[in-house]
Amino acid sequence: MRNSKFLLVSHSHFPIIASLVFMALLCSPLITSAAIITLLEDTFDTENSGNGQVNHTGLNHWNITDGSVDLLGNGFIDFYPGGGLYIDLDGTTGNAATLESKAIFSLSRMRSE
Repeated sequence: MRNSKFLLVSHSHFPIIASLVFMALLCSPLITSAAIITLLEDTFDTENSGNGQVNHTGLNHWNITDGSVDLLGNGFIDFYPGGGLYIDLDGTTGNAATLESKAIFSLSRMRSE
């Protein structure tokens, strides 16, 4: 068993939700008969009392270990109206963010049968 933290890194202006969906679609052919377990899920709708903010620093479930993020949506620089809050991993500073989950996961090796 090993305790692990997951990192999310981006060098583009795409919201984190789009990045997670892309990674899930990319990895889905690799999953065969294993049970699917969701480890990370976040809507960001409760961040900053539901208000967008540039260079937001206090995410509820994530540590920003490098770079900056913008909290977008709910009418604030809203590229996806009606989509709630989401984050831009490049932030207004142009310094791409590295996010680390605040949750720690105990993972064990999977054995193929």
